[in-house]
Amino acid sequence: MKIKSKKQLQVAENLKRYLTTIFHEQDILRLKNIHLTLSQIDLSPDLKNAKIFVACYGNDKVADKIITELNNNTSYFKKNIAKSGILKNIPNLKFYLDNIHKNSLKINSIISQEDNSNK
Repeated sequence: MKIKSKKQLQVAENLKRYLTTIFHEQDILRLKNIHLTLSQIDLSPDLKNAKIFVACYGNDKVADKIITELNNNTSYFKKNIAKSGILKNIPNLKFYLDNIHKNSLKINSIISQEDNSNK
């Protein structure tokens, strides 16, 4: 795992804050019985590409469609970021589904099963 530069971390945090603001204003975080959370943003070293990880809680079937819709509307988000003036250069945005919650539940269930079998 490559260590992120201070600039990458700062830009990612500013981008995350602003996108969260846009999501709240447009009420994007609560769609179709799903709650969305921007969990992490990874920026490339040249700050030209941003991977935005979105955790979805609720209906898993709709989560993939929502990620697709977010990716189809990246120009809207880029336009809003440009208007805000928070970044000099706007990175290319790509949304990804963050499965960390599901993975942690699986790990917890495996640990619980192992604990129960050892007792």
